[in-house]
Amino acid sequence: MREEDTMKIDYTNFLRDRPRETDPAKIAAMRNAAVRALTEDKGIDPETVSCECYADGRVKVSVCGKYYNIFDTNTGKFFSGYVGDEPSQA
Repeated sequence: MREEDTMKIDYTNFLRDRPRETDPAKIAAMRNAAVRALTEDKGIDPETVSCECYADGRVKVSVCGKYYNIFDTNTGKFFSGYVGDEPSQA
């Protein structure tokens, strides 16, 4: 199944009650990490990316104003998961 055929899970509620990051230096570093991951891996124009940074190191990323995914600056990876994914066999 192609990525375009599935819906990505919206993790917005996961972050709903978590505190936002307030340190401007941390916000800049978190945003830069998320944007770098998008531009290097996906070829997305950085001018189209907006971010909401949280104190736990997670970043809610939107592209062109539309929810994209959650980036975890602690692991350097985006959350995974699509509606209908099979559970891990680990």
